[in-house]
Amino acid sequence: MHCVTRAPIVLLFLLTALAAFGCAPSGDGHAGRATVTLEPCRFAGLGRMAECATVEVFEDRDLKQGRKVPLKVVVLRARGSSPSPDPLFLLAGGPGQAATEAFAPMLASFGSIANSRDIVMVDQRGTGSSGPLDCEVDKGLAEQLRDRGMTRTATRCVKQLRKNFDLTKYVTPIAADDLDDVRAALGYQRINLLGVSYGTRMALVYARRHPDHVRTMVIDGVAPTDMAIPASFAADGQRAFDGVLRACHDEVACRRAFGDLRSKLKELLAGFGSAPVQMQVRHPRSGKPLDLSVSREVITQLLRGFLYAPELVALFPLTIQRMTEGSYQSFIAQAVTLGEAAQEQMSYGMFLSVVCAEDLPSVDDAMLRQSDGTMLGRAIVQEFREACALWPRAKVDAGYGQPTKSNVPTLVLSGALDPVTPPRWGKHVLAHLPNGRHLVVPEAGHGVSTRGCVPSLISDFIDAASAKELKADCIKDYHRPDFFIDYAGPAH
Repeated sequence: MHCVTRAPIVLLFLLTALAAFGCAPSGDGHAGRATVTLEPCRFAGLGRMAECATVEVFEDRDLKQGRKVPLKVVVLRARGSSPSPDPLFLLAGGPGQAATEAFAPMLASFGSIANSRDIVMVDQRGTGSSGPLDCEVDKGLAEQLRDRGMTRTATRCVKQLRKNFDLTKYVTPIAADDLDDVRAALGYQRINLLGVSYGTRMALVYARRHPDHVRTMVIDGVAPTDMAIPASFAADGQRAFDGVLRACHDEVACRRAFGDLRSKLKELLAGFGSAPVQMQVRHPRSGKPLDLSVSREVITQLLRGFLYAPELVALFPLTIQRMTEGSYQSFIAQAVTLGEAAQEQMSYGMFLSVVCAEDLPSVDDAMLRQSDGTMLGRAIVQEFREACALWPRAKVDAGYGQPTKSNVPTLVLSGALDPVTPPRWGKHVLAHLPNGRHLVVPEAGHGVSTRGCVPSLISDFIDAASAKELKADCIKDYHRPDFFIDYAGPAH
């Protein structure tokens, strides 16, 4: 059942006619024969035809009977005359994003890869066009910015979805096996994986379960199986807050314009106390006057969300300054703009099915202590606990949270100022990947695959199937957008 909309605004900041012909992939070297037919199709934002198919899998892979899930598959054929036999599979984030939606704006960055390799996108079960676990969420900006929005939505969502879905069958190991079914159906023997955010977990789990079919992995913004969402959100978010505030202090124009921004932010949040702040703003789309009541917890979660994108980091000091002056218009405009851009790419039910089964059960007091003294504190974990208490929980293997050990050549990518999957997680997984290499892009946020020279590095890595000799000094040339001093832009 496809419901109305997908994810509340605050959640989005936590972690888009020829005759049919057989899809046996072009070029030599494929070990298997395709068993599914691809048909020509148009793909949004792409200047050429793609090929599309549906691969059906059982919702219950163990019983192999009953309800089936139709997986949407899109293949972009290699442009070259002698394409490589091993394609690149793109794995989206979330959990809850659909690959065909999330990667559409990014495909231009992978042009050199597309010259020699097929690019394959599969909407994971529960997302996009693959039986999406979409839910009716709070309507209206005032409702979306209320506390406990995750719990309210989970209450409605579970009632809507459990009528048509077994919500315990939408977790990463099951989806990884789905992906291998698609690989086999398309006739590919070995594949290259590029996962972003939660897609990195999918890549690592797939490599664990189907090691013989992985040629290379690129994992960007690593969220491993032992990350225990959301236990690390507060500490990792605080690190990003501190990094941005330090960068403003170190930049002369920013320091002159805003002074001691750290103290201002601390004073701002202290002013909330235990009661929500009342604010009068205009809706950034309609211009309609709005009276909003927003708590400290919602404010800090949204501010953390702004740190995902360097373009919003550029506005961060100015936004804080305006808020200390009593103006929340820019803050609300950014929240709505970023939220609307992502809202249609996130299936809320899929998010909860994964996190409630794979992450929250392992969150313990020791993990929570790292949240103490941070801007977010423990409130976000408590909200997850309330929502997950309502959600049907899948059982995962006892060893699921152990690190993935693999000899597959792997390129690990991190953004230095990533507020959710910072470099410490890339370093963590690298210890178990002897043929891996970790690159940290300075001043970058969440997801660096399209930043600076990184697309070229990814292409070179996949071609060579080795990261050891990769010449990566060019990442030092990447710089985030300069801080805005006022709404006219940076100081120069």
